[in-house]
Amino acid sequence: IRFCSHIIVDVNLERETLGSIARLKAEGGALLAAEPVSVAKAEKLLGLPCPADLITPNLDELTALAGYPVHTAGDMETACRGLSARFNHILVTLGREGAYHFDAAAGRGKRYPAYKAEITDATGAGDSFTGGVVYALAAGFSMDECIRTGMAAAVLSLESEQTVCGGISLESVRDIMKTRRVLP
Repeated sequence: IRFCSHIIVDVNLERETLGSIARLKAEGGALLAAEPVSVAKAEKLLGLPCPADLITPNLDELTALAGYPVHTAGDMETACRGLSARFNHILVTLGREGAYHFDAAAGRGKRYPAYKAEITDATGAGDSFTGGVVYALAAGFSMDECIRTGMAAAVLSLESEQTVCGGISLESVRDIMKTRRVLP
């Protein structure tokens, strides 16, 4: 792990394991991305010994991390601002509403509309989103491109009958980005 440039974890891991990975990340300078997985497990991220670079909670997981109900866009920005000392980039997945990115260094957020999708099964969409974002970061894309890449990867997962879409490739993701309209 010390020699990795990017690390993705989900919080199904034990608290001690997450802490060890975070410490190794800090020693080696890798980017640490974390997928909260569930409301019950999201709070494990608050105990990391050093900040995660990027987290991808859904709205319910953001509520758990913030410790209070998050219902409006204003609530979401306030919650992200409150968590910004622990997490550099907070990418909140919002289902049909798209995603919201809060950049701690800039102190502001931006909403990204969702691509149109014919949903077969939502299982795995958050993981595909996170994987797409981190792939794009490793490839040197801008944060806007990373988020759009993650959202397109999530569409492929949403439209697949499999939990992890076997057809996710850079080409298929780019095709979604070029051909799908975004929802209002």
